[in-house]
Amino acid sequence: MDKFLRAFSQWEQDEREKDVIGRLMEKPLHAILKNYISPDINNQEIKIGSFFADAVVDGEIFEIQTGNFNVIRKKLEYFLKENKVTIIYPVSKTNRICWIDPETAEVKKGRISPQKGNAFFIFPQLYKIKPFLKNPNLSFRVILLDTEEYRLLDGYSEDRKKGGKKLKKLPINIIEEIPLENLAQYLSLLKDIDGVFTTADFKKKFKLSQKIAQCSINILYYLGVIIRIGKKGNAFLYQKAEIPNEK
Repeated sequence: MDKFLRAFSQWEQDEREKDVIGRLMEKPLHAILKNYISPDINNQEIKIGSFFADAVVDGEIFEIQTGNFNVIRKKLEYFLKENKVTIIYPVSKTNRICWIDPETAEVKKGRISPQKGNAFFIFPQLYKIKPFLKNPNLSFRVILLDTEEYRLLDGYSEDRKKGGKKLKKLPINIIEEIPLENLAQYLSLLKDIDGVFTTADFKKKFKLSQKIAQCSINILYYLGVIIRIGKKGNAFLYQKAEIPNEK
């Protein structure tokens, strides 16, 4: 059994043993990834000061963040004083929508979402903790996943899908883990773009939304992964910086 399947099986067993409140407290995606990082429950939910770390393995703190990074600013400020911290950020590369009929409990698997996630999806969240990014104790790991998202057929449209309540998202498979521990690894995200480019070029090349493209450029420039070399009209011109490989 591989590492991910073991983590999923452990979550299923935990779900059977929890009371109803316990099942509602922690989202499946967070719980499964916590088991993936550390299957030993003695390494999970470790109190450090007045905060709890999701997992501590060999002295390193792991925080699994599936939502807004703003909520971990105070925790990071405290943890980073004396500890290495890795933030795990899951991204759905493929996401299948599954519909549940609230009357019959029948589950129907629907379409795969046309949106394809990639490592750049973390950058709007990095922008929210920008003052911490140059701290040598902080690193990130983007985990690209196949996921299934369960929603209720209780919406306002004729087919009851629009506005349907989102229930949970389950990881089905881990596709790739992308570490962001040093500048060379950030630079590796740009391997498919060369020469001089604008934010618009970057957005088109990596098929990103305007928000993700702008946040990505902002953070890559702030870290020194890309440099400005001029302007074309109102648009800044960028190119990749020369960064030596780091171990």
